[in-house]
Formats: sequence, structure tokens, C-alpha cells
Amino acid sequence: MIIGFGNNVVSSLAADITASQTTIQVMPGVGAMFANLLTSDYANSSNPLKTYAKITLTDAKETVFEVCHLTAVNNDMLTVIRGQEGTTAKGWSLNDVIANFATRGSENQFVQIEELQSGHYVAGVAGGTENNLTLELPATYFVNGGVDWTLRTPLVVIPALNNTGASTLQLTMGGRVLGIFPLYKGNKAELSANDIIKDIPVLCVLDNTKTYFSVLNPLEIYLGSRYLQKDQNLSDVPDKAKGRSSLEVYSKTESDENYMAKSQCGADIPNKPLFVQNIGALPASGTAVAANRLASRGALPALTGATRGSDSGLIMGEVYNNGYPTQYGNILRLTGTGDGEILIGWSGTNGAPAPAYIRSHRDTA
Repeated sequence: MIIGFGNNVVSSLAADITASQTTIQVMPGVGAMFANLLTSDYANSSNPLKTYAKITLTDAKETVFEVCHLTAVNNDMLTVIRGQEGTTAKGWSLNDVIANFATRGSENQFVQIEELQSGHYVAGVAGGTENNLTLELPATYFVNGGVDWTLRTPLVVIPALNNTGASTLQLTMGGRVLGIFPLYKGNKAELSANDIIKDIPVLCVLDNTKTYFSVLNPLEIYLGSRYLQKDQNLSDVPDKAKGRSSLEVYSKTESDENYMAKSQCGADIPNKPLFVQNIGALPASGTAVAANRLASRGALPALTGATRGSDSGLIMGEVYNNGYPTQYGNILRLTGTGDGEILIGWSGTNGAPAPAYIRSHRDTA
């Protein structure tokens, strides 16, 4: 409950009252002034708060006092709880003073700077055991016999021990145990060992049904070794080879039958004729040229004696003072078990006849 206040709320008793009486009649027409004490200037429709007010009874000379709690007003009739804050309920007489004076109890309800900054009402060191934490905090929910409570602010719990598994929090507020609540992370997942670390505060938020707390910052969720850190760029993956395998990617030193290794330069292609056919170079039989031309390999040295060409297959080259029987021309060299060449020479005059040579060379045994 919260305390209501007013300005210059002072009146007199309209009749004598006894020490046990819980209704007080004030002078005609002033009841509305007292009723206004039970209202608030700042309302939240989703969070209705019950309000009471401190009123004081005293005699005309203000020599004796009794503090009461005002809980309801009906016209000029006040409903009160007698003898509060260490004062004693007694009989009072007609015309004795009744007023909304400041008291120790009302002043203590104001939150002071140090209380706010130290988390006096929403933070504390947990008691209990590793997995069954306890926390006690002050509250005013149950003043004047109240039973309702609402907790929508996060609680900062400072653990004294590391947890070893699923955990709970027994919360006591205003001297009353509100319950033993499971502590969950994420989507109602139970805590794991070392999610709670000694002396590292955890933030606990109660769900709307008042059945469990969500722990918003267990240490291992964000800082633990079980999780990859963004700034590490995957360097903190413990088993990189297994990680690459799971992603079906491979390192420079690894291979897979589904992938070609750059260092093999195509040697690891399992069906090379079919590959050549698929890229439009040759059909699978290899008997016809699919490419539209054969590029020159440049000047090739003439083959002499038992020398064979270094490359297998059909090669086009050029004659340019490089040992052939004519000074200029083009050659087609077929290299296999033996070597054969066709040389078309150039006479030096455009359109003039030119020599042609056919050479067949077989390897010696």
C-alpha cells in the first residue's frame, strides 16, 4: 500500500470516541477533504495501488497524540486503524483535533538517494544454498492487513555461491514469504551449473503469473566457454575440423570426394572424358574436336634423333628458324606412343608454292 497526503487537512471530532472505536465522525462537510487523502495524482491503469493515510488525534493543547491509519471515508465518517507507530488508542472528546500530520512512518516511506543507489528495496545478497537461494527485502504490501502484492521491477540478486544445476529463489518481502520460484533462462530453460557465479549479480524478473523468475544475465549465457564470442570470428571453436565437416567446408589441407582440390589442377576429376564433354570441348568418345579452333603453342623446337615431344596429343606450333628443314611455316605434331608431324612451309612469297613435310617417328625399344 502507498501513503496518501493532503494540504491543510485539519478538523475536529463531531462526537466523543472510545479507545476501541474504529469509526470517527468529523465535522459536517469536511469528509471529502479526508477522502481526497486516499487518492493519487499519478495513476497507472494496469497497476492499481491501494492507498491509506496517516491521521493524528490530539487535544486542543497538543499534549497527547494518537496516530491512526485512515483506510476509508463515507461522507463525514472515517474508518481507521487505531494506535499506530507506537501510540496507544484512547478515548477522545468532542472538538478534539484530527488532522493529516507528518509522522515518522509517513516520512520513512520516502525513498532517499542512498536507498535508491544501493538498491535497498530491490537488491540483496542471497542466502540459502547453491541451488536454493533465499532473499529478504522490505515492502509495504501487507500494511493494514493487505494480502495483494505486485512485483514488476527486476530484482538484483547477489549470489554467495556458484550454482550446480537447476535453481530456485525463495522470496520474502515485508516479512512474508511470497513463494519459492524456479529460476529459468531463455524460454523457461532450467539453469545449468555455473550459470550463477559467486558475487556476480543476476537480474531476476517475475513473470506475470507470479510462478517463476527469468534470469536475464546468467554469466555463462553471454560470457561462458560454452558459447562463441562474436569478436573471436570463430577462432574460439574448440573442434574446428568437426565444425568444418558439419558445415561441409574444408581447409587447405583437407579434401572430400565431393570437392576438387586446387592443387590437383583437375587430376582428381574421376571421369575426365565426361567432364570434357560437359564443358563442350570433346564428346565422351574423344574422337571429334568440339572446340572451334586449336591455338598455337608458339615456336616449337624440331624433334631430332630419338627425342619425343613432351606433351601427348595434338599440338599446333610454328616454324621460325628452329631446326626444321624449312625456315618458316606451321606444324601439327601428334605425340603419343610415337611422334608424327605435318609441316606446311612458307615460300616467302604470298600465293607461291611452298614445301610440305610429313615425318613419322617411332620410339626405339
